Amino acid sequence: MAMKNQFKGYAIEFKKSAAKAIRMLPNEIAQEINQKLEILVTNETHTLDVLKMIGHPDLFRLVVGKYRVVFQAIHHELVVFVVDAAHRKEVYRHF
Repeated sequence: MAMKNQFKGYAIEFKKSAAKAIRMLPNEIAQEINQKLEILVTNETHTLDVLKMIGHPDLFRLVVGKYRVVFQAIHHELVVFVVDAAHRKEVYRHF
């Protein structure tokens, strides 16, 4: 279930390991992830497949094809902090 974008105006920051994980993905997937993250923080009317993660009230997941981007919303700092990005089979093992 998609939700309206609530992160317009937020900055994007990456955990070092998440930035590395994105760089290691195929180029077209990495570009798509970066595009979706940019939409997440710039376009309030665009609907993305973003859901809160069960059991982790401050974590969200963004679907990008067969890949998932896990991020933390730091509302008081207006930051989307990307924690991990991986294939859907792998990403949830860390959480």
